[in-house]
Amino acid sequence: FPVTIRTSPAAGAIGNLSSTSLRDLKVIYTAQGYQIPSLKMATLRNLEIDTSGLGVGLGGAITQVIGTILQGVTGATASFNAGANSINLSDPSNVFLGPVSLVSTGPSVSLANLGALQLGTVTVGGNLLVSASGAITDSGVLAVTGTSGFTTTAGNSSITLNSGNSFGQPVSLRTAGTGSAVLTGVTGATYRDWE
Repeated sequence: FPVTIRTSPAAGAIGNLSSTSLRDLKVIYTAQGYQIPSLKMATLRNLEIDTSGLGVGLGGAITQVIGTILQGVTGATASFNAGANSINLSDPSNVFLGPVSLVSTGPSVSLANLGALQLGTVTVGGNLLVSASGAITDSGVLAVTGTSGFTTTAGNSSITLNSGNSFGQPVSLRTAGTGSAVLTGVTGATYRDWE
């Protein structure tokens, strides 16, 4: 079943949201940041977290509790919008099984995944760091104003970014073992570092 949680400026933190039957979850924080609690939802297919303020507040950063696992069914979507704030989802035990979309004009965005990672639409005004223990691919356009770093950490995993992406600053691609790195259809990158 779908659930939408919207908080007012005076609202307190949302606790543990683990569930075995939740399919769609949308969390909106209008005047503060949000630290994602434990999310272990085997049936979760759509996750959306928005702390952008939506015109009624300054919002805040999106972070996560250490050890958090974000998971859902294969192909499940995940979307994070922090407005003018940062996004930090850098726990390497995260499990995203479908495209992950990110929106932030804050100073930094970081994302990590256990296994392959598919990036959806990514709009970042600062710096972007992405790591995964499987292949990194894109199904949406990446537009990054700052520097970008993409790293695979295991299993000869490759990086393939070929959706007409735009990078305003240096791009670094580091693959595990014999993994290949492919960056095509790119505009704006001033420097590329392949390892």
